[in-house]
Amino acid sequence: MAANVTKKREDYWNLQIHYFSKNNTDTQLQMQPRTDYNSINYNIVVPCQKLQPYIVHYWTLQIAAEVGRWHERTLPNGCVSWFFHRRNPLLFGNRSQQSQALVRGQDFSFVDVCTQGETDFIAVVFRPFAAHLFMPHSANDFSNQMIDIEQLDDKRLTILAQKIEESDSNLKAIELIETELINRLTNVKQNVASNAKRVEYAVQLINNEPSINIGRLAQQTCVSERQLRRLFAEHVGLSPQELVRVARFNQAMLLMLNNPTWAFVDIALELNYTDSAHFSHDIKQFTGCAPTQFNSKCRPYSEFFTCPTINS
Repeated sequence: MAANVTKKREDYWNLQIHYFSKNNTDTQLQMQPRTDYNSINYNIVVPCQKLQPYIVHYWTLQIAAEVGRWHERTLPNGCVSWFFHRRNPLLFGNRSQQSQALVRGQDFSFVDVCTQGETDFIAVVFRPFAAHLFMPHSANDFSNQMIDIEQLDDKRLTILAQKIEESDSNLKAIELIETELINRLTNVKQNVASNAKRVEYAVQLINNEPSINIGRLAQQTCVSERQLRRLFAEHVGLSPQELVRVARFNQAMLLMLNNPTWAFVDIALELNYTDSAHFSHDIKQFTGCAPTQFNSKCRPYSEFFTCPTINS
């Protein structure tokens, strides 16, 4: 069993590569649909080579008005995202409307969203350490929030949002996004880039060992625990302990997806949860479902990005 599980433990922020591809040239983007559902078009685009170290991927969702209200529960994924609505913004549950363009920070619980009429939007998913490289704000400023881009005092980002809304295709919009991201990357201060590298290494350690002790994580990244917490607040938007929990939960989702006959206790043991009760607590925290309800109400997935998944 262990050998099979080890084979599945990859970089979970890279899983989309197995399902979708991009043309090898940086100038020609190709979109490949993930599903064939009528009136729903969901695509992933892999970023250009220069941005792949920092961006997980872009994803787009187009839903025709005749679909009606389409509900989805999104789960914590360890990533900050930019969202650009080109049609009607999504709703939180059935109530509050999202902004036309927004930054979605790290979530530490589930979020329910639904459509209202025709839907067409693009998401930019940053790797866990990377959002602060492209925005001067601390990632912690966005935690558990969705903040209107117009509130950020970032004129270039506001202009980008306007251009995306006016663009004639999602591929054109993504080209605009990539141009802006590359321009921002060239202006990153050296100390910010250096700290991001340190956090990137810490994230890799967490990904390789989802039950890693925070003291050992600080030791291996050559900083104090206090300094590690400060760096995570600035670059990740979650504490090291919180990201460990989110990463381990996402690895559990992957195990559930690939091993549907496994019992919860087997997954808890494989991922070094103290006991199955701790695993059950995380399932409740991150999905809103008790373990006994989870399989019937949610489809496990571990793509490590905050994206509505289309249930069959």
